Amino acid sequence: MKLIITQDNIEGYTAAWVAKRQLKGECELAFFKAGDRLPEASGKDIMIFGISFARHVVQRLAKEAASEHREFRLFDNDIRARAELAGIKEAKIVMYATPARLAWEHLRCDFKVKVGPSKSVDFRVNTAPWIVDYTEAEKGWKWPNLPRHFLKLAIDNCYKRELEEWDELATRDLAAVFEQGKEFAKTQQKKEEIADGKDSEAGEPSKVSRRKSSKQ
Repeated sequence: MKLIITQDNIEGYTAAWVAKRQLKGECELAFFKAGDRLPEASGKDIMIFGISFARHVVQRLAKEAASEHREFRLFDNDIRARAELAGIKEAKIVMYATPARLAWEHLRCDFKVKVGPSKSVDFRVNTAPWIVDYTEAEKGWKWPNLPRHFLKLAIDNCYKRELEEWDELATRDLAAVFEQGKEFAKTQQKKEEIADGKDSEAGEPSKVSRRKSSKQ
């Protein structure tokens, strides 16, 4: 059994989704935040995407894995980790690659995702889902001219961090997700306008008025 450790954010969840689908579910997922303790990994192969640790910690983890004939690999994109972990063969630092991209490239993904009862979408090594590219676009590494705001709204608000939801997201057309974000923004704006109207009827300053007065 493999243990996948990655960031607790969209980049990390996309990496987890990639690993779970490529490994056909045969892995455990652990989402890591600064200050968290590493999960128990006895008897498990370990793959870490998008997180690095002090040199002595990585050396200890690699040594423990080797003594039990387990796999241990760490992939990150932090320039500080390049110097910190230099010479450790189990660690690979790749600049300008998010956890999702690191997982996709290392696992050499080739899997299908079901879309409805009778259709599936194939993903190959050289054709990563757009959601993997999106994680790099959020860093400013791709799609410089695309207004990513609406994509972020859709991803953050219209999809839960669940494997089936990520299946749907990854197989949807990018333009359709973009439109979802625009519709979400419109709905939120209408809700604010309605709330502003109720505030006015109650004799309270509207949100717009409060925002203006706060700037003065």
